[in-house]
Amino acid sequence: MPSSEEPVHRDSIASRVRGWTHGWVTASGVLVLATLVCTAIEGYFEPANLITVYLAGLVYVALRTGRSAALFTVLGSIVLFDLLFVAPRWSLKPIDPQYFFSFAVMLLVGLIISHLAASSRREAATVGARARRTQALNQLALQLARARSSEAVAAALEATVRQALGLHAQLIPVDDDGQLAVMEPAFEQDREDAERALREWRENGAGNTLDAVARRRYIPLLATEGPLGVLAVARLHGKHDDPEDRDLLAAIANQAAVALERAVFEQRSARAAVEAERERLRSTLLAGISHDFRTPLTTIVGSATSLLEQRDAIDDVQRDALLRGVVHEAQRLHALTSDLLDLTRMEEGAVRPDPEWCPADELVDEARAALGGRLLTHRLRVDIDAEAVVWCDPRLLGQALANLLDNAVRHTPAGTAIVVGVTVAPGSWCLVVRDDGPGIPAGQEREVFKKFFRGWQGQNSQGTGLGLAICAVVAELHGGSIVARNDGGARFEMSLPQPDDSSARLREIE
Repeated sequence: MPSSEEPVHRDSIASRVRGWTHGWVTASGVLVLATLVCTAIEGYFEPANLITVYLAGLVYVALRTGRSAALFTVLGSIVLFDLLFVAPRWSLKPIDPQYFFSFAVMLLVGLIISHLAASSRREAATVGARARRTQALNQLALQLARARSSEAVAAALEATVRQALGLHAQLIPVDDDGQLAVMEPAFEQDREDAERALREWRENGAGNTLDAVARRRYIPLLATEGPLGVLAVARLHGKHDDPEDRDLLAAIANQAAVALERAVFEQRSARAAVEAERERLRSTLLAGISHDFRTPLTTIVGSATSLLEQRDAIDDVQRDALLRGVVHEAQRLHALTSDLLDLTRMEEGAVRPDPEWCPADELVDEARAALGGRLLTHRLRVDIDAEAVVWCDPRLLGQALANLLDNAVRHTPAGTAIVVGVTVAPGSWCLVVRDDGPGIPAGQEREVFKKFFRGWQGQNSQGTGLGLAICAVVAELHGGSIVARNDGGARFEMSLPQPDDSSARLREIE
């Protein structure tokens, strides 16, 4: 199986062959063109003046191609000039010996021009290479600034090394145990060199004086807490021996180490934030459970103890009152446990909605039945079209609506009105529960949906503190949302998605 280094090697050889061929073709074309020009003007100028035409062609070749093509142009110009324009023609033995001096001067000038042109071209190539390296480093810095994971850092690093140096590279991070991750087949055979570079905190492999024949180079990515990985770079045509390439690789490795360390710290910070949030939720849960469980349990234990220890001293009226208290607190405890279990199962993904087409008025009837006689203390007004059909899980939506109605009963005075409305629009529908109570305190419109929220004190604030949290989870499970605001009293709006053609679905239900 060919390694990923081979395509880069083949591309480099092909590029050299193309450059060599282009140089010789250019030199041949310039010689032909110069000869044609000299042939056209030889009747107007002395033969010695025709040399300048060939010198002009030589300058062009020297500036555009390599030194070998320029030398070929010099020699070709002397031979062609001697053969075609110096008497006797078609002979390399000029009659006038002064031409030998002209040929020598022409050869010397050509060599000087080719040398200067080659030096100029080499300097230009060096400047261009430095500019490309600087640009590559700048682009790498921008990419690493946006990288938020070790995979993104590795992709940016490998692309930069290939673009700037034409070398195949791989960023090999360390795992949680400090061991190198899986390496590509091209580098796996030199794993020992990579591990040595990681262990000794210094470069190893190609370009290193300790291992001059190594095929690849391994650069440790050093951070404040130790090496975070190794940059493996394939050896190609001895390019590791170039000091500027080595400096560029070192600069790339340093930038990658900083970005990789930042990514590691961000991952640690994210994990710490998740752990802190989990701990906060656990503390909130324990505090809420301890508060809400302690009151009913204390009442139940106290009433049961009184019934057992003072059975003869308690009359029937007191006994009935104690028993009713036990039943009431047991129901509160059962409701709290049920809400807590339902919320936990929803948040953990154990509950999946099973939506279907449901008549909106039936959802309201089921929620009213779930509350029993608790709604008798208020005036419930239902503002729903008799033909309104909504897309939802009836069990989950019924529970959420019952919680919204229960919340309105608890936080509004007796005798006030509670309004339930449903509006259906293309692609969505909205459930609204509004009351005439004191409303929600400013700034707590979002807080009310948190578990065990106790900041909203109304006329009857006893409850589990989980009802509105369950409503928020139900809305999320349906792909919708719920908001709370003040509109004369508290107003809760749950918006849920809905497919089109609900009228046809209503006919199917009927």
